Amino acid sequence: AAAAAERPVVTTGDSSNALLQAARAAALAQGGTWESVGGAGNKLRSVAEGRADLAIMHFGTSLWDTAAPEALVRASGGRVSDLFGAPLVHRTGGPLKNALGVVASAKGCGAAHASLCKAMRSDPRALALLAESAGPREAWGAQAADVARGLDGRPLCRRWLGEAVGGGELLRYDAPEEGAFRGMMSNGCRLDLVWGEGGGEGEGAGDSNGAEGGDGRVRPRSAFYKRVVMGELDAARDKAREQPAKLARDARSFGVEAGFLASAACAQLLAAGVHAPRAYRVEMRPDEASPIDSAFSMLLSDFSPEAGWTQVGLLDAGQARRSLAALARLHAFFWEGGAFSTSGGEAAAELEAAVWPAGMYTQPSMQPAAQFDRLAAKYTEHSERLRPRFPPAGGPARAPTRAPP
Repeated sequence: AAAAAERPVVTTGDSSNALLQAARAAALAQGGTWESVGGAGNKLRSVAEGRADLAIMHFGTSLWDTAAPEALVRASGGRVSDLFGAPLVHRTGGPLKNALGVVASAKGCGAAHASLCKAMRSDPRALALLAESAGPREAWGAQAADVARGLDGRPLCRRWLGEAVGGGELLRYDAPEEGAFRGMMSNGCRLDLVWGEGGGEGEGAGDSNGAEGGDGRVRPRSAFYKRVVMGELDAARDKAREQPAKLARDARSFGVEAGFLASAACAQLLAAGVHAPRAYRVEMRPDEASPIDSAFSMLLSDFSPEAGWTQVGLLDAGQARRSLAALARLHAFFWEGGAFSTSGGEAAAELEAAVWPAGMYTQPSMQPAAQFDRLAAKYTEHSERLRPRFPPAGGPARAPTRAPP
């Protein structure tokens, strides 16, 4: 009998395209077997049937080549994306070409798929495909090219960014990999912005992260982009099947966040000197009937390291005091009897409609009833896990004598 092929089995066509060959080399960097297979449908079928672990396609296929076999791959537990790891875009009126390539992986081969896409997000030949949307440049660093996408799934357009953020000529943007996160329920990335002559050079008055252009306008050197497309998130799809009430709660929670950041009330909060993200552009597509189809994006001012901001996982005493003081200022702005509550007008009505119906993520009405049966046990579990980080003053931590109420 013939010896079994070394895994992973990677299929491509016989194209001599340099980028396709680079992708194949990345997929086989740790060993494996290459097989030449003709036809987009045949490649995807071989993945769906488990005969191949990965399939990589060139940049001339169209959505009609991949739509039906993609459904087979996904139904079999596999995954299909473009070369950078973002889902293929199936939308009315959009491009029909899979211009950013196609990668498919069989069930259980998600790690190999992710590794290949990560390699492509660092490959200048692959990143050159983004030059039209992100702007040309002589050298590319590793990019979060799967995250810097609009809600329609296409790469963010520098013209759109320039209009949203500063109104000037944006020559290019970078979405550096080290400034990105891919979470269970949202993704985000820092966007470094390079402006044309209208953007100018040097520090801009009034913005510690800005540059003042020849027209006197201050334009930021960076922004932060948060993207939530429920249907693209594994955790959201799991909740849709197993805990639909929690998914509906999550969708409403993102609606609250986006609605607040986009509100006139948040703009007034910023004008009062309270540190909060400035929303350059917010897009909300909630779907109450089908929460898995909800989507949100937020283009925000960036609390960047270059402007003196840092993120820490565990606050010391001084940091905790300053954080609590900042939170107190934020809440005090909205207290009854203050300037906002007495003269808020339309801004107050907008805020109440956007936020108060779902005032907080943990409010009882947004939790399944069974959640409360597990509360005491979870509290004890978290207390035990965190106890070594928070020993009581004067001695070592003591074990609890009973579960907290």
